[in-house]
Amino acid sequence: MAGTLVLIEEVTASSSGTVTLNPLNSTFDIYKVVFINVVPDTDNVKFQMRFQNSSGDVTSSDYDFSHVVLKTFSTIDIDGATNQSAFDLTDQELGTSTGEVGNGLIYLYNTSNSSEFSFYTVESSCIDDNGNHFGNQGGGVLTVAESHVAVTFKMASGNIASGTFKLYGLVK
Repeated sequence: MAGTLVLIEEVTASSSGTVTLNPLNSTFDIYKVVFINVVPDTDNVKFQMRFQNSSGDVTSSDYDFSHVVLKTFSTIDIDGATNQSAFDLTDQELGTSTGEVGNGLIYLYNTSNSSEFSFYTVESSCIDDNGNHFGNQGGGVLTVAESHVAVTFKMASGNIASGTFKLYGLVK
């Protein structure tokens, strides 16, 4: 049935340097990632994502992103950057205290098309390293026309202490 989600992979992080979800291939045009209760093992770090090609993580400075950030403790913020080595999925830093977690949904587009850029959109609801609630809504693009076979999640520094990651394919 068109529009149905198919669970491809579920990974639970436990002091993991990275979490990789795969395969991304031509079976699906759109992928959905759900991340639940993601916590870093180092306080005050951003949660990040990279695409992987057949050689591994794409580490070039070709990641561009922008987000609108809704904060309970401040005014609305707009965050973004170009020519980065990873996407920042959270505007605010995550923390290690009880309740300081990241949760969200990511959609991935054009990942298997070698003549197009790969894109993502994100919606998240998180508690930052100061115990404040914030939410991100936005997206980004890897400005390299190539196929991508996986997506990798990491912290800007340190490990992912815990969290659950689910990769779904959206049936064509």
